Formats: sequence, structure tokens, C-alpha cells
Amino acid sequence: MRSEVYRVDHPFRTTRKLFGPTLLDIEGTEHSRRKRAWMQLFCRAEMETRVNDIVAHAVDAGFAHAHACGDLARLCTWIPNRIILDLLNRLDIDADQHYRTVRAAADILETNVLGPDFETIRNYLRDPAFHVADLFSYMDEETRPCEIAALLVAGVETTIVALEIILRSWAADAKAFAERVLAEGPAAAVMHILCADPPLGSAMRYVHADTVLGTAACPAGTILKVDIASVSAPQSEISQILFGHGRHQSPGRPLALRELVLVTERLSRLSPEAYDILIGANDVRPETFRHPGAFSVRVRLKEAEMPSV
Repeated sequence: MRSEVYRVDHPFRTTRKLFGPTLLDIEGTEHSRRKRAWMQLFCRAEMETRVNDIVAHAVDAGFAHAHACGDLARLCTWIPNRIILDLLNRLDIDADQHYRTVRAAADILETNVLGPDFETIRNYLRDPAFHVADLFSYMDEETRPCEIAALLVAGVETTIVALEIILRSWAADAKAFAERVLAEGPAAAVMHILCADPPLGSAMRYVHADTVLGTAACPAGTILKVDIASVSAPQSEISQILFGHGRHQSPGRPLALRELVLVTERLSRLSPEAYDILIGANDVRPETFRHPGAFSVRVRLKEAEMPSV
């Protein structure tokens, strides 16, 4: 157990090394203060104006980019990263190139192994060039860079997995997918798909006081790990776990849902005959970010013959 193989970090310590102290790993009054700052960023007023415009533009551009690349699956990574970059007023950064570093950061969070490129990844996420926009402008100079670094990763990776799950659902049965969207509406269809196949595999909870969970005694200070993917409960209860609940509810929920709903609407109007769809085996999924098994949705038609969406 003393060998290098077993030297992995505690998850909370890893997030702090990567981002600094953030909403992800603090509690109490400071957690509430930072949570309010995030919620102001994605409040209804912002979502109905500036943020919605950015999301709608990114979805349009994301479908066009994916078709230009010849694989519809490319939209899953391009759209979320383009949105965060646009929110940060970094129109100059290529979303695909940016995501290569973000994906490496997500791998660190998945494995808790820092690796030889850790310093490069951390420095990229904390680059002052990401601070030119007015996001979190009311935070102090020490807090703001940490929260922006967390936004660059936390604001995209779970959404990417959710988009992959939704696109794979469409690819598996486009007719049933479109019928569900028509019958339930895109927002309800999104929740139905994600409750059946959660994008995030686990959640952690800190036990504040001595308690008993089922037959297990949990002393204060215990860290509980909830296996979301294995939860058997009504959809209304699973939906609370997907985005957290109460003080731990994801502040980025409005943004993620807007992305997912717009993409789902577009997919429901696409004809699968326009694509060569290849779905691989649903292999063992990663524990945290549950990327589905390999699949591709190759564009069959030339751009000029592409069906209107």
C-alpha cells in the first residue's frame, strides 16, 4: 500500500489543488456567499436575456460545426465549451482546443491523480486572461480566479456527458425519441432520459452530526458517497439527485437545462436517414462523469443536401 500506485489524493484536496478553495469544497457561511454569486450569474433575469442569447447562438453554431466535422457527436463537447468561453468573453479561443485542457482537468478529478501535466493544466485554468469579463466581478481578487477556474471545468463536463447520453438515446431510436419530445415536451423528455441514465455517477455528503443511515451508524465527520446510477426511486426523487438539492443544488442547473432542451428540440426534428449511426457496446462507465460507450453519428449527406433544422 506504500507503493506509488496507491498514492491518490482525497477528492476535496484535489479540487483545491486544481482550482483553489471554491464552492465545490467549502461549507458554512462562505459556501452560501459564493453560492449566491453563482446563482446571480444564472438567475432568471440573466437567463432570459444575455445567457439565453449566448446559448441559442452556441447551439446553432454547434450543429453547424458538428456537420462540418462530419460527426454529430462533436456538438456534445463543442457547445458547452463555446458557451462558457462566450460568457467569459473569450471569443478568440477555439472551443475544441480549449476542451483538450478541460478534459485533462476532468480526468484529474475523476482519478485524483495529478500527473506530470498538472501544473500546466492548473495554470491554464487560472490564467488571468479568463478574468476580462465581468463574471463574479463582485468577488475579491483571491476568490474570483478560483471560481472562474471551477466554472471552466464544472460548467461543461457534466453537461457534455448529459448531451452524449441524449444524443445516444436519439441515435438508438430516433422515432421513439421524437415521439417522447412531442408528447411530453423537450424539458420533460430531457429529465426522463437523464433520470434513467444519470450523467454524474456519484455525489458526496458530509455528515454534520452523529446519525444513523439504515442500519449503519454515521459519526459526525463521515463522508458519504451516494451511487446515483444505482438509485431505485421515483423520477421526481431522482431528478433532485441529478442536480443536487437545497444548499447543494447545482447553481448551473438553469444553464445546463437550457443547453439540453435546445439540443433535444433540434435532435427531435432530425432524420436519422441523414446519418450513418454506429453504436458500440455500453462498456463499464466511469464512476464520476459517466460518459456512455463509444458511438458516432456520421453525416451522410453533403452540406448542400442537409435537411433543415
